[in-house]
Amino acid sequence: MEKKEYVTKTRTLLIEFLKSHKSQRLSAQEICQGLTSDDSCINITTVYRTLEKLWEEKKLLKSKGPNEKSFVYQFIDPADASSCHSHLHLQCTRCGKVFHLNHEAMDALENRLLADYGFSVDCDDSVMQGLCKECKSIESEK
Repeated sequence: MEKKEYVTKTRTLLIEFLKSHKSQRLSAQEICQGLTSDDSCINITTVYRTLEKLWEEKKLLKSKGPNEKSFVYQFIDPADASSCHSHLHLQCTRCGKVFHLNHEAMDALENRLLADYGFSVDCDDSVMQGLCKECKSIESEK
């Protein structure tokens, strides 16, 4: 017997918010702030609890944030869910935008790491951080 998904107003609001920001990884605090600005009052504890449930259901990616003190979350598009677990993600430390490493680059990297170090990459929570093209051009203009 399949377990029925429990749907609450908070869960629905949170999923819709994350879908509208699917190219970003956001902290629970940022999500809570974004949700409360939409005329709804949501408790931070409820946000944390709901995020954990969605992560356990594999509907979100979860990784350490740029400051390494808190986790950040990103919505996984159900149409692309399987591929999100098979490659690395690149996150801009300035704007927070997340990019998916293409499969050719991922295959080359995995083969190189395996050949040189005998190392296999676990992509579920792996994020490489740096500056995206736009932010890098802003930095070089300074």
